[in-house]
Amino acid sequence: NVRKGENGSPTGYQIENSPDQVILVKGVHQPQVSVEAYQKCINVCRSRSTPSVKKGIHGIVRNPLAGIVICSNCGSRMQMQHSTTKGSSTLLCTTPRCMAGVDISRAEIALLDILRAKLEEIRTGQGKKQQDSALAELQKSVQATEKNIQSLKKQQNKLYTLLEQEVYSIEVFKERNQVLTQKLTHTKEQLKTLQDQIDDISNRKAERLAQNIEHVLANYEGSSPKEKNRLLKTVVEKALYFRQSRTSPFAFDVTFINM
Repeated sequence: NVRKGENGSPTGYQIENSPDQVILVKGVHQPQVSVEAYQKCINVCRSRSTPSVKKGIHGIVRNPLAGIVICSNCGSRMQMQHSTTKGSSTLLCTTPRCMAGVDISRAEIALLDILRAKLEEIRTGQGKKQQDSALAELQKSVQATEKNIQSLKKQQNKLYTLLEQEVYSIEVFKERNQVLTQKLTHTKEQLKTLQDQIDDISNRKAERLAQNIEHVLANYEGSSPKEKNRLLKTVVEKALYFRQSRTSPFAFDVTFINM
């Protein structure tokens, strides 16, 4: 923050550092939530962000894909540009000379086709082998983590025994107990993350996603751009956009909302 009067500024202003200039320091306090839980919250907040609108149009959302499509090259959110001469709208990357754009109606059709394919995949059980394999690996990790938790608890109990037998002084006990407590807390957080991942790829979550996709497909046509945007954000977290040139085909890599 540059204060009022500094550098000749009459009002003051803010400077945003580039990511490579940001210094991240690990906190020394005991965290209240795990890094994984925090990042999950951040992703949800970003997926529900209010789409930007141009001034002068009374805050009306005209871009049904606002806040959803992200340029895979530079990471910026792509925006809609309307041409009065051509009478069409184009989805464009805001970074100069970056990714080639596409007609927004074609982008909508492509996204809806991806939703239909995802719905078909869930309903027909395609990819169940991969799902079962992933679940089996996660279950192994859960069992190993649970054993680790039991081992740490035994070490803690032994620590108390050694204190009672006066093998350890109170100072040594406190020091070693703090280390074990931190390890136990971290391992429990790992277990919670693994259990969340198992829940993420379970059939219950897939079924909820399928129901939401069905709702989007049933109500999308005929809805206003603002309503279309709201519908898409109930199932799509983000859609990475790829296109090498104006003459080449475009593609989306869609990340679905974690139900």
